[in-house]
Amino acid sequence: MHLEASPADALTDEPLSIQLADGPVDVELAVSASAVDEEGSRWRSEARFAVGPEGTLDLRHAAPISGSYDRPDSMGPLWSMGPLEGDKRRGFRMPWDGFEVRLEATVEDERASATVRRRFAAADVERVDIEDPDLTAALFLPPGPGPHPGVAMFHGSGGGIAGLAPSGALLASHGFAALVVGYFGVPGRPQTLCEVPLESLAVSVERLRGHASVDGGRIAALGTSVGAEAALAMAAFVDGLELAAVVGVAPSSVVWQALADGRPPNKPRWTLAGRPLEYAPVRGERVLGQILIQNPLRRLVHRQPELHTAKAYEAGLRQPAARDAAIPVERIGAPLLLLAGEDDQVWPAAQMAEAVLARRGRKDDDRLVTYPHTGHISVRPPGVPTTVLRSGELAFGGTAAGFFDAMQAAWPEILSFLDAALSS
Repeated sequence: MHLEASPADALTDEPLSIQLADGPVDVELAVSASAVDEEGSRWRSEARFAVGPEGTLDLRHAAPISGSYDRPDSMGPLWSMGPLEGDKRRGFRMPWDGFEVRLEATVEDERASATVRRRFAAADVERVDIEDPDLTAALFLPPGPGPHPGVAMFHGSGGGIAGLAPSGALLASHGFAALVVGYFGVPGRPQTLCEVPLESLAVSVERLRGHASVDGGRIAALGTSVGAEAALAMAAFVDGLELAAVVGVAPSSVVWQALADGRPPNKPRWTLAGRPLEYAPVRGERVLGQILIQNPLRRLVHRQPELHTAKAYEAGLRQPAARDAAIPVERIGAPLLLLAGEDDQVWPAAQMAEAVLARRGRKDDDRLVTYPHTGHISVRPPGVPTTVLRSGELAFGGTAAGFFDAMQAAWPEILSFLDAALSS
């Protein structure tokens, strides 16, 4: 029995083929995948298949009888991996450069295995960590002297740099100089998402523009979740910021109330010229009911609570303050690409993306793409596990398969948009 997985070493956005040859005939066989994330947690999937009289199996065409996924899909063993140990509320922690997956086919006492390396960083992609008084970031540079088009990247409410670093490395693998900006939640920057100066985000764009390997005339901003709110607000409010494109993944159409530990403070997330921006309130009472109901229940059934905060944001959008808090996106001269999940349980990203385009008057070079069966979408590279649909107690919505399908479709969408907008 022989298990072949190809390519054995490739970028994560390249298709993977998994095939069995010379296997036993007319049997039921298990195919498993396992990997270890950056924090040492082991993830695993397993699905069972019927092998016919030819003794062969091709996962592109064979649907499992049972297991961690249920459709013909050669990437199924990878995206359907789940955590075996530790906190099941935390997603797969991706090493910035890539990870290995061990594949195994098993029937009775017979086994066959293969190992694949899934890379975020192609050969010779360079990572440069920056810790300056005015900038904390990780810069990913493509091979060669350039000048390369540049993309400033802004993370979501998790803060830090690690979550977006693999996506930055993958962008660099496709020829873009990617600067992953730690604008809060890192040493030297605000520790919470409260009154963060938009000028500090603009500094990162200008630092990227001034790098010797970057073409300063071809700069884009890309943000995910509150990072998309940040990118749109920065591009709209900061004068003289010349951007060639803006990508908003699970975007916002308004400036929202600050996020901090405990009760949200009565302050905005952003300031400009030292002054707080008008903001829309997050109607926390919409979430309080979930907490009151779930806390007694989880003690009875030992379940972890799941908070669906979209209704709190939907209620905030209905408040009069939301009109004054709308981001003046009509001021942005660059084309926009907006991506949103249709089952977003964090905030109504698809609704807000529609509001952004309506305010801009439906410009021909703007684009909105929404994804079914997908919750609070991010820019995680395709081909990583998508089975944890939450962050702590915060539920994303959607399904694991829906998230994988969205990532598979969104990544080439982003690359195509950036290629067109940043072409020389």
